[in-house]
Amino acid sequence: MVGYVRRKEEDSDGTVAAWKAARINVIDPTIAVHAGHIARRKGTSMKHAPPLILRLAMALMAIVGAAGVGYLLIHADKYLFNSGRWLGLGGVTIVATVAIGLGFRWREFAAYLVLTGASLMVGLYGAETILRFIGSAPPVIDLGTASVEKVVAMIRTAEAADRRLRPKVGLAPAFFSRDADGHFRSRLRVREKEAIKLGGFSNTPTLFYDQVALDWTEVTADRYGHFNDDAIWDQGAIDVLVVGASHTQSGGARFGHDFVSLLKRPDRLIARLALGGIAGLSKLGMLREFGPLLQPRTVFWLYADRNDLEAELERELNTILLARYLEAGFRQDLPALEVELDQALDVLVMDRLARHERRLKAGQQPRANPGIDWRGLIKLGRLRGRLGIAVGTPVDSAQISGWAKIMARAKHDVAAWGGHLVFVYLPMWTTVRTGNDDPFKLQVLKVMRDLDVPIIDISDDLLASDDPVDLFHTKDGKNGGHFNEEGHRRLAQRLEKFLSDEAAAGALPVPRD
Repeated sequence: MVGYVRRKEEDSDGTVAAWKAARINVIDPTIAVHAGHIARRKGTSMKHAPPLILRLAMALMAIVGAAGVGYLLIHADKYLFNSGRWLGLGGVTIVATVAIGLGFRWREFAAYLVLTGASLMVGLYGAETILRFIGSAPPVIDLGTASVEKVVAMIRTAEAADRRLRPKVGLAPAFFSRDADGHFRSRLRVREKEAIKLGGFSNTPTLFYDQVALDWTEVTADRYGHFNDDAIWDQGAIDVLVVGASHTQSGGARFGHDFVSLLKRPDRLIARLALGGIAGLSKLGMLREFGPLLQPRTVFWLYADRNDLEAELERELNTILLARYLEAGFRQDLPALEVELDQALDVLVMDRLARHERRLKAGQQPRANPGIDWRGLIKLGRLRGRLGIAVGTPVDSAQISGWAKIMARAKHDVAAWGGHLVFVYLPMWTTVRTGNDDPFKLQVLKVMRDLDVPIIDISDDLLASDDPVDLFHTKDGKNGGHFNEEGHRRLAQRLEKFLSDEAAAGALPVPRD
């Protein structure tokens, strides 16, 4: 009503009465005839509903916003730890929002936008909170407290029988400390020098968790702490060496049914160098220290996607002694130090085992990470895991560059004794489950092509299965984190085909007599 405030000041009761009469006798009947409605009754005037084009624009923004959140969920590992990308993404979002808002009624647009965004975030983080509350996550093998107690009991029982039995060890974070500069230092000392043992306990029955039997079993390591027949070290030059991590150790399969064992033939000498939970620098160190003793004609270097470039490699590059393997020719001379290294490792492991045993006897649970996993919560880790969207740790250019240097050194070292390096790309559970390649796969394969290293990518071999995820399942249906025996068999078939094809083409020597 034009002049409503002035008229109300002059005659409040009369103006209100006239307005009510106009509403009853004119406005409301006219609206009813046209099947309309009053959008707003507040203020000094009636305001119309947002025009159709504005509502369509807001609906479009909601769709774009949902797509943007989905993109961030998939690529959160890039954006969550990169302030520059956050600023760029935020700037584009703000500019787009302001541009649309200025074209319409800003308040209505902002309200709709805020409500849509708030609803979306509440829904996503509400689902994440519920999944964390009910403990929902892709099932993974969990050895648990009872299994740890069993390991302690088995070791103590063996000691009572005057027999040495030890747990399988890798390069666990507990074996390292951090100096004032944030670098990792080994806790092992041999001849008053820092040392890193790139193997387990030598010539010792070792407890290994059998993911087929779902129980602990014993496997005897060789003279350098790797799972080979000890006689392999007396054979001189061998045919094949496999360098890797837990898969190469037989993770997910019984010994004798793992891919390395399946590659053995009477006319083929094969060995493995492997530790659980390691990345490229440790593999290079094992190859540098023990490779010349074996002088294999072919070296299969196993690369596990979403693992080998992530946290383990970052830690290794920040470990002073391991980083020295990037220097041409650097060695710790581990074979000569084996006895002393084994003794030092034994002291460290058994001390930790004793402390763990005391906590168990006191009724304390094994130490776990305290508090809330805020990083996992922000990244919607449980929700992404349930949806099959990859969850990883950030990978920066330094890690990629460091890994490329590692592979160049590995090729050079193998060529020094006349062997040749073969790169084996293993897709892990997340890749197989989602069908989406590791974001860094193309970069990784380009590095190997630039180095002129043969590549075996077994992705197609695994994805050809009716249900590729089953190749990671244990018999109780859980995700074991490794290929099961069928997965190992497929890997062995692919490597066997490569060896046969290369030998037939004359690229590899024929098997020895």
